[in-house]
Amino acid sequence: MFIYLSVDLIVCHPKNRAKNQRGIIKNIRDGTFEYESKGQVLTNWAQYDQAQIHEMANYLDNMRDLVEEADKRIKERTPPGKRVPGRPPIDSADVRLKRG
Repeated sequence: MFIYLSVDLIVCHPKNRAKNQRGIIKNIRDGTFEYESKGQVLTNWAQYDQAQIHEMANYLDNMRDLVEEADKRIKERTPPGKRVPGRPPIDSADVRLKRG
């Protein structure tokens, strides 16, 4: 069961909010609280299963696209041949995400 409270309960002054909440709780306990129940939602389980199966592959594809875009931006902003302290850079295009 879901209960949808009115917006004025959220926006009102804290003292009034507490008073309103107590009133709602009293009405619920008395059985006088009126609410409209939502209709039953039908789930397409075949579509849901397919989405779950392909979710990781889609996530990895999106991650690869983000890494490639970041690599492109870094290369555009880095002057060629500039030496920096630390380990020699690794071409991030060589780093691959393993799909399982």
